Amino acid sequence: MKYTLARFILPITFIALSLTLGACNGKNDKNKRHGNNLSPALADSLKKAKLQKNNIIDKHLTWREMHLEGHVKSISVRQYSISMVGGNEERKLKSRKDNIFDSVGRLVEFTYYKTNGKFDLKTRISYDAKGNDTLAYVYDEAGKIDFKKITKYDAKGNEIERITYKADGKIHNHTLYKYDDSDHLVGTEYYDDKEILQKKGTYKYDSNDFKSESFLIDSAGRQGNKATYKYDENGNLPEIIYYKYDESVDNKLLSRFDKKGNAVEIISYTADGVAQSRNTYKYDDKNNTTEADFYKPDGSHDELKTIWYEYEYDKTGNAVKKSIFVVKDGKRVPFEVIESEISYY
Repeated sequence: MKYTLARFILPITFIALSLTLGACNGKNDKNKRHGNNLSPALADSLKKAKLQKNNIIDKHLTWREMHLEGHVKSISVRQYSISMVGGNEERKLKSRKDNIFDSVGRLVEFTYYKTNGKFDLKTRISYDAKGNDTLAYVYDEAGKIDFKKITKYDAKGNEIERITYKADGKIHNHTLYKYDDSDHLVGTEYYDDKEILQKKGTYKYDSNDFKSESFLIDSAGRQGNKATYKYDENGNLPEIIYYKYDESVDNKLLSRFDKKGNAVEIISYTADGVAQSRNTYKYDDKNNTTEADFYKPDGSHDELKTIWYEYEYDKTGNAVKKSIFVVKDGKRVPFEVIESEISYY
């Protein structure tokens, strides 16, 4: 059985859609050398951006990067859809994923299950002495290797090459990453199973080392998917502009943030400056979304599309239940629930 690679090969995002860059401890040596007086929020945001290569290579290989608290050993996440039958809630499994971490907090195995609860596929990850993920095997239902991924790094710890092989040993796809002297990821090259170049990604950065522009070049040499990014003094991303192939503006995404860096409003505009959509968000003291409201192009509130979120936490502070509610027939009703079983070292 063949699977979609996105389910087990850790994601590479061509154009960052993330609207916040979470805080991360540590100083930025490059800006210290340049003498820039960065605010703590901006320094933290920049550190996070560089760790994830500005969301071009965006990996979540530790429980900390998954925003978990405590010394997590494993987490099993189940997502259920909920329907009301005779006044009672009826659950149906939509997805299940189990993650296992080693004693130093690295993700070493994750398993997907089918909607009937049976095993689907499993990925096991190995790390080198420097903590880089260098090898991953994907196993099918029969326990046989379906894919193998090899990842290579340079002396600075930058990922420079990723090759995925099929079960027969032939290449499935191949990606190369290129950096400048400041360790910015400035180029990506994507090859197919015949080692034919399919597309190239190019990335530029602003004076604070945040990604300021990205675009793709397809196999025919056409430039597309161009986007530009502007940041505020806290490292939030309040403006993204997307362009058409002819370099004219396609649409614009403007966002407003609270003091914690949470996006509280997102508005999408056409090239002519006409609002297409407006969404607003509310958060709890743990920065989890508690309400999402959606507005029509005329600015009126679309009450039928309001979504509410409720959480339950364990003693460590991790969410073990997330309940999602929507409006149906004028009433607030349960829609989905996500439950997590977490074990600790």
